Amino acid sequence: MLLLLIRVPALYAISATIVLTLILAWEFPLRSAVLTESLPSTLELSITLALIMFGGIALANLLHASGAQKDINTWLNRLVVSPERAALFYGLVLVPLIESLVGWGLGVITGIPMLLGTGLSKLKAIQIALLGMMLCPWGAFAPSLIVASDFTGFSQTTIGTVTAFYNVPVIFILAISILVVHGGAALRVKMWIECLATASMMGITLIAVNAFVAPSLAGVLASLGAAVILVLFARRGQQEYHPPTALAVRGMMPYVIVLVGLALSTILAAFVGPSTYTKLLTNPATWLTVAVAFTPLLVRMASRDTWSSLASSTRAWGPAFSVTLLFVLFGVLLSLNGMGTSLAEGIALLGGAFAVLVPISGFIAGFVTSSNTASAAMLAGPLNVSASGLGLDSVHAVSVQTAASGAAVMCSPARAEVSRQTANLLSPGGDEGVTVARILSPALLANTIIVALLAGLGYIFF
Repeated sequence: MLLLLIRVPALYAISATIVLTLILAWEFPLRSAVLTESLPSTLELSITLALIMFGGIALANLLHASGAQKDINTWLNRLVVSPERAALFYGLVLVPLIESLVGWGLGVITGIPMLLGTGLSKLKAIQIALLGMMLCPWGAFAPSLIVASDFTGFSQTTIGTVTAFYNVPVIFILAISILVVHGGAALRVKMWIECLATASMMGITLIAVNAFVAPSLAGVLASLGAAVILVLFARRGQQEYHPPTALAVRGMMPYVIVLVGLALSTILAAFVGPSTYTKLLTNPATWLTVAVAFTPLLVRMASRDTWSSLASSTRAWGPAFSVTLLFVLFGVLLSLNGMGTSLAEGIALLGGAFAVLVPISGFIAGFVTSSNTASAAMLAGPLNVSASGLGLDSVHAVSVQTAASGAAVMCSPARAEVSRQTANLLSPGGDEGVTVARILSPALLANTIIVALLAGLGYIFF
């Protein structure tokens, strides 16, 4: 973090951090048996990330080059009427919706071209897209809650509902941050009212779905609830409706392929049981790859334009994936060498400060691993034991950590680098000052407030 703040490039910063971690191996040893055992899952994760990152960047670039992205933007901007509401719609609805359905940062990659289409600068578009990652504990149908449940013994419904309670302030802080980044005090009072009403609907829906329906669907339904509120605000008093163009409809078909493919394969997997084939079919990377393969045909791109677009996408993907892969390896190192367990044990030793330090540990885990699931695997078990040993409510402790880790994921330099490369690809030039440090500054400030609020709530409810 310190290296990034003094503007050391993300690739060099994470490389230096990994070297330092390996130097400390005498204190936190890595056993060869553990490394060997983790190799298949790490390789699988790396391949999935590679395909999803390339697929997301390539899809955005293909739609941009074909003109479909412009038509989609025009239709959605007309639907929500004002540029301010459009930015709120993309940040507060689209990004969390795609993250809840697919995960893996695809919501950010999808949101950036939409936000650029509202006329925002490259820096603001990236910042708002990252701030939209407000439902990360429910990303990709909430595997992190499954992990937390497995490590603690609490039901998914219990973990999900309590985490949703602590995630409400996360939603409000990030929704307000989106408007501040967009225009702040210059915005009309009406937009602030709409922002708070939308955040309220999202929070209420999130808690209700976790408690009474299913945690895996909570992120999706909360995002859709927010969408309904914003569209109702937008269409009030509006008589004329502009339907999407044929190109816009065809441009949305790749997303339909991903979502329908994932939904059907998930249903199939529930009936036939786990296997190599169902694991492949339920992996978002599979359907995103299929969608990218069909996109040129759907938007009727010439072969020459397709190959040119894929080549430029590859050039943007390379540096972004390199940084992401190193962060993944760093997260794996921390989970294998016992640093996560040591962190939780150290927090427990501080007794009265436990409630304050739980969200801080959650932030650190989310920042380092860039994954709610990895953070849960690293901290849920140790925090559960530590809280119980101190006579505190362990489900609240684990839920605070989960909410804090979810918010911290947006602060990952790897996410910032992917976002920067995507924006540069879609809007070349004008990237002076679009550094990782500047990109992450609103997210870091928002997370500082979130950690403080969660610490206060933890002190009350633990």
